[in-house]
Amino acid sequence: MKKIYILLIFLFALSNCYSQKQIRSKSSNPKILVGCWWYPHSATIQIHFSKNGTFIFNDVDNTLLKGKYHLNQGTITLSYYDRKPQNFYLKYHIDREGKPYFEIYKKGYSFVKNIENNDSNW
Repeated sequence: MKKIYILLIFLFALSNCYSQKQIRSKSSNPKILVGCWWYPHSATIQIHFSKNGTFIFNDVDNTLLKGKYHLNQGTITLSYYDRKPQNFYLKYHIDREGKPYFEIYKKGYSFVKNIENNDSNW
């Protein structure tokens, strides 16, 4: 019985390591960014990431900011056409219902998008 218990603990730890590797690989995959991300408390604040590496950011004051983005190990660099670059961070979550989602955040901002939602028609 003790051997079975140890085996179960080992398998659980192994599966947890594998899922962490999957999360790290997704947080470095630019495809996860493509689509529209929104600020939950204000639907007008959005970032749309295109497949071609560009973005449109509708900021707090309804200013449309444009540029190119780069994702590296969970850090998203927004290189604006008219101002200095900004870094945001990508984080993986699981909601109360067990559904996975990502969050893009930095101080003062938090954008979400359901993993299954890949709305690239914005």
